Amino acid sequence: MKKINKTFDKEILEILSNLKKHKLIKLKHDQFMVNNSVSKYIYINVDSYWLCLKNEFEVIDFWGDKEEVSFYDLSYVDENDIKPYYDNTALIYETVESIIKDIYIINEKQEAYINNELYETIDFVRALILKTETKTYVFEKDIWLSEEIYIYQGEEIINSLMNDYKKIDNEAFDDGFLKIDRTLIKL
Repeated sequence: MKKINKTFDKEILEILSNLKKHKLIKLKHDQFMVNNSVSKYIYINVDSYWLCLKNEFEVIDFWGDKEEVSFYDLSYVDENDIKPYYDNTALIYETVESIIKDIYIINEKQEAYINNELYETIDFVRALILKTETKTYVFEKDIWLSEEIYIYQGEEIINSLMNDYKKIDNEAFDDGFLKIDRTLIKL
């Protein structure tokens, strides 16, 4: 049985934990593509520095095939390096100016069973949630074959993310099925 772990590492968790009680100044990202999704990057301005939440493809052995699968990463970025993903487009931004009260992560575990035997387990970050004094921002990763990130506001989306996946839990495919579980983690 193969295990893939693409949850945030200790260093990223520390960066996120240290955001509490700091001011979220603004968010920058590409124009919305479909509804409220953006491609690949969201730039997060906290106090005097910037972070980049990335949802980038990585080629991995995924269910027995080499596949491009997207995963979240988070890193510091210099403001001068912030640019749109697509050429000839402009970034849009939202001014927030609010203290971050809480940070949450939704991790997802997918277990693929073939002929009723566990074949592969993959753990990854499904969503990053920043709760400020005035709003709750949810950055949800799209499906594994997409670099899109959905941006939501409001706490009700957290309940939705923690329950909607149950509709596809134990979904059958070819000679097997997929078991899904999500965990909400407060940093």
